Amino acid sequence: TGPNEKLFLTVGALDASEKGKPAYFSQRSRHYVDLFAPGTCIRSFGANQPLQGDVIYSGTSQAAPLVSFTAALLRRFNVPLERLKDRIMDTVDASDHLSDHSISGGRLNPFKALNYLDDIVVLRSDPPGTFRRGTIVALDANGNELLPGFIPKLCRDGSDND
Repeated sequence: TGPNEKLFLTVGALDASEKGKPAYFSQRSRHYVDLFAPGTCIRSFGANQPLQGDVIYSGTSQAAPLVSFTAALLRRFNVPLERLKDRIMDTVDASDHLSDHSISGGRLNPFKALNYLDDIVVLRSDPPGTFRRGTIVALDANGNELLPGFIPKLCRDGSDND
């Protein structure tokens, strides 16, 4: 703990054969382990002949790079450094198996982290299960764009309008 706590993520390893439970060798703690990521049976390049063949590794040293990769992608999309940890922690897949073993109670989900707070618009006129991705723009009655970020009302009370 301390002033730099927001800059560090502590990662536990999931056991692939135990359906989302912590690996037997992994640290666990509701006070010290932030989240879990896949950490057993990770296919990697061989040590004796790099880039030729592959080997299987297990360990928290296999789980941590997946979290680091997710953080690097988020930085690439301009997520501020001080928000990285929150973004990753807020988008874990919650799990009963992990709720007592980590602060977040879940496992890494890079896809949710990258899509978190994305603007997704569902129109009533679209078929069920479809959505449009993009930026919400507010228009006045004449079709002119209002100030960026100014959305006076997203939902209409009792109206059938989109």
